[in-house]
Amino acid sequence: MWWVLIGGAAAIFALVMVLLVLAFRAGHPGAGNPADGTDAADLAREDLARAERRWLGGMGLTFSLVVLGALTAYGLVVGERLMPRPHDDLVTVRAEGRQWEWRFGYADAPGRETRDVLHIPAGRPVDVEITTADVIHSFWVPRLAGKLDAIPGHVNVLRIEADGPGEFKGVSAMPFAARYDNFIGGRWMPPKAGRYFDNTTPITGAKMSEIARSDESDVNAALDAAHAVSTSQLSFNFNRVISCI
Repeated sequence: MWWVLIGGAAAIFALVMVLLVLAFRAGHPGAGNPADGTDAADLAREDLARAERRWLGGMGLTFSLVVLGALTAYGLVVGERLMPRPHDDLVTVRAEGRQWEWRFGYADAPGRETRDVLHIPAGRPVDVEITTADVIHSFWVPRLAGKLDAIPGHVNVLRIEADGPGEFKGVSAMPFAARYDNFIGGRWMPPKAGRYFDNTTPITGAKMSEIARSDESDVNAALDAAHAVSTSQLSFNFNRVISCI
């Protein structure tokens, strides 16, 4: 689906670039200046008008509408296949997000569990029952389907299907770490007093992570760093990868 949409977008982009180049052309050589009052100028104006109708109407509008209509129809058909509807060849698996891993169970193999790697058959629809044991996570395998959140106490179902054997990388959009320090002056810095407090889940009360307990000295250090920087750009990139085979 991705490559089909990219191909359609590239075709429309190429046509727009062609129309842009033609728009900068100064008429037809030897046809006369359209600003003159001569017969050659009249013919030149007629030729330009026909060219505009052909390129703008016939190609600019018709081509774009046909391509966009075809892509929309294709997307609806593929999207319908990804809906979790009954299917004779359906496979069901369970994905449970945890800090800091995914655990997968298989309806056709009770008792079997894999961690961070999901094994699915190629060419068969698979319903992934997504949930979490602690906080909100996100199940996302871009080459197979869109992102779906794992919500505590709730099960979301995502339909995926691999066209052929291979490895499909997944990413988790929710960042978690065992310990969080203070971010001061573009760096992660432990609290000056070295104290942390436990961040627990409201569902089970289990400890999820440790968070820096800041005191006055930490606050003053953060203020000093902020005053010393006139412009700053902070970039965060938290990605955790799982694999589906």
